[in-house]
Amino acid sequence: MPDAPLKLRVHDTLSRRKVGVKPSPGKGGRSVRLYVCGITPYDAGHMGHAFTFCTYDILIRFIEASGVRVRYVQNITDVDDPLFERARRDSVDWRDLADKETAIHLRDMDALGWRRPDFLPRVSDEIKPILSAAGKLYAAGYGYQTDAVYFDASKYRGYGRLSRRTRRSMIRKLRHEDLLGMVGPGAKRDALDFPLWRGSAPDEPAWPSQFGPGRPGWLPPMAQWYSGLLPYPYLLPAQVLILALMAVIATGVSFHAGPLAQRQRAVGFALLVVSLLYAGSMVLRYILRMRRHPDQRWLGGTIPIVFHLVLAAFLFTFASWQLS
Repeated sequence: MPDAPLKLRVHDTLSRRKVGVKPSPGKGGRSVRLYVCGITPYDAGHMGHAFTFCTYDILIRFIEASGVRVRYVQNITDVDDPLFERARRDSVDWRDLADKETAIHLRDMDALGWRRPDFLPRVSDEIKPILSAAGKLYAAGYGYQTDAVYFDASKYRGYGRLSRRTRRSMIRKLRHEDLLGMVGPGAKRDALDFPLWRGSAPDEPAWPSQFGPGRPGWLPPMAQWYSGLLPYPYLLPAQVLILALMAVIATGVSFHAGPLAQRQRAVGFALLVVSLLYAGSMVLRYILRMRRHPDQRWLGGTIPIVFHLVLAAFLFTFASWQLS
């Protein structure tokens, strides 16, 4: 039904309300624009990756089955600290590591049957538009240059409104994840400011710019992909919260989380899924067994199922602790 209305509402994180998804008309028919934050290709994927991308895959298939085309963008952050740190540790070229892990990521997701994104932009291929965006922010008075070019968070009154965190909570989170950085003369002016453009270490890639040779900060590539590949209006990834379960479980987890924190949350999420599936399978097994052997209702059925459910509850509790 190409002309049928799209009956889909999603949770808007900013307003905390459900909003209708309205496709944009175009020459190729109606379409919805969707951006999903992709991987930093420095290590193997985990359950969190698979869950996230498969969930969005379901959303995309539902929309396209309704006769609406989805313009789907997912980034590859191949210019980022974890990638360089891993390449340095393993004595390999950062580009070779990024190519290898990206290929593995696509292979794994293809095995799960996903619908590949229409665009998979890499940071290393988008330096020119990223620099253009950083330059515009700087020229408009939203940035300043010291040891790097920083975004002045005080100039944006709505900073932190999406996460609904207080200033103290945001600073505490940055400190906990070792991302606070240096504040003071020759560094950033405020703890919440973040780099738009920064210098590169000797073994890291560097591109010429009006600010001097260096590389992008972490956030400008995301903003550039929003505006460049997905002209307004589009669905923000935070709005598409049929990922609500993932969002609740991973609340507060920064995209910058280091390998240890990322692995801890990956293990916790895997255990959470296992505990729920384990409990469900045991209940089903108990029901089937009681139908076949009603005379063993207590000794042969109830005691074992209680044991299995207690074990599942323990796994669930441990998983929740890992994710806390």
